Amino acid sequence: MAPWIPLDAENVIYAGDIVAIIDWTQGKASRANRELVGYARAHGFLTEDGSEPRSLVITKDRVFLLRASQESVRKKLDRT
Repeated sequence: MAPWIPLDAENVIYAGDIVAIIDWTQGKASRANRELVGYARAHGFLTEDGSEPRSLVITKDRVFLLRASQESVRKKLDRT
């Protein structure tokens, strides 16, 4: 498993910090997921990777909405 997923030149998600990876195209239907994203946004610990997010990555201290699909994120983690 790769130790991290690069987001841009300055930001990465460390694999050991990941709690969950959720398909946001389906997961946004869940009230709990929408509330989590709203809370994270309101309190400054949401990172959004552009418009039309396809995956929700929850880490120990941040929440990420990413353009990459859940499958793509998992593949990045599986690369060695």
